[in-house]
Amino acid sequence: MVRVTAYKEGLIEFYCDRCNCSGEQNVNALLEDNCVLDVDIECPSCEDMTVVYVTSCKDEYEMKYLSAKLKLLKEVRNERS
Repeated sequence: MVRVTAYKEGLIEFYCDRCNCSGEQNVNALLEDNCVLDVDIECPSCEDMTVVYVTSCKDEYEMKYLSAKLKLLKEVRNERS
């Protein structure tokens, strides 16, 4: 199982319990103001995977819209799996 251990300024750090491997993934290139992302985090050693949802909101009036978009992303992901 891959789990996130830290997130800071677009850098996701993770640890894989399955193979005791750690790593990081930079999502800065994907981030925009007021966006929601679903990011696949994959262990480079055993290829185990998890999904991380990242929200970037600089406009408080957009938060309701982004929350709805996040909910939709999660529903779509659940339907695919």
